[in-house]
Amino acid sequence: MKILNTGHASYRVSDRERALHFYCDCLGLKKKFTISYAEILEYSKDLPDGDPWKERMRSLGDEIWITYLEVAPHQYLELFHPEGCTERFHFPLSASDHIGYLHLALEVDDIHAAYEELKAKPEVKIISEPTMGIEGAWQFWLEDPDGNSIELMQYTDTAWQLLGHRADR
Repeated sequence: MKILNTGHASYRVSDRERALHFYCDCLGLKKKFTISYAEILEYSKDLPDGDPWKERMRSLGDEIWITYLEVAPHQYLELFHPEGCTERFHFPLSASDHIGYLHLALEVDDIHAAYEELKAKPEVKIISEPTMGIEGAWQFWLEDPDGNSIELMQYTDTAWQLLGHRADR
């Protein structure tokens, strides 16, 4: 397994506009794209009707769930909206009011080889198998010894991070 770089650090922010002003206007990061609650709901369409999480996503509709900011090529900050529901996405959070660090993503050269290599190490706590994320990047989740969430990811040629999907929002 070869780690290529830090793919992204993920935070839930208390005020999206204030955070965008800080990171874009003050620090000079570029807004790359957003993902709406409606888009994540479409990605989660296999959940049964009546599921509380699904109903919450439906009620938030076209509001923004995540904003991606480009730090450098292939490196981003993920800013989750204050109402961002993360409990279905491998974050060790049950409180929806948590503001701050959520997880670190590391880009690897071969997601499936990384998964097999780490699965063979009993001291590594793997949380999920490799899956294709809504934004077109492969991902799987593990925890460090202190329970911090780590996402290992591999971009595809159609990954929104590389294409700048929805940069107009």
